[in-house]
Amino acid sequence: MAAEQKAQEEYDKNVLYLSGGSLGLSFTFIREIIGTNPVLYSHYLIIAWIAWGISISFVLFSLWMSSNALRKTLLQINEGKIYNQTPGGIYSWFTKAFNLFSGLFFFIGVVTISIFVFYNLG
Repeated sequence: MAAEQKAQEEYDKNVLYLSGGSLGLSFTFIREIIGTNPVLYSHYLIIAWIAWGISISFVLFSLWMSSNALRKTLLQINEGKIYNQTPGGIYSWFTKAFNLFSGLFFFIGVVTISIFVFYNLG
């Protein structure tokens, strides 16, 4: 259980760092590489920004749900219901869902920024 929790914390932290860092790098790319040249296919850039923003939001929701799942699990233990119910209840399910979607939206951001960079480096 502790190893799974540690892996989950690392996953959340990495997705958060990668999404935030990607946002920062995209701003630098526009300022330093594109400069005053016309921006082509800017909708790909906007989609990437939105995807990374959603990814970051999902990580934060995941952390919140994880905290709720832990509290629910402790309550289930104290009430003797831990063996009859899913540990953490619905909060555990939401934690897993938010984790899945945080990674998915990070990947969508990477794909769309790659397309944007491809069209704007030529």
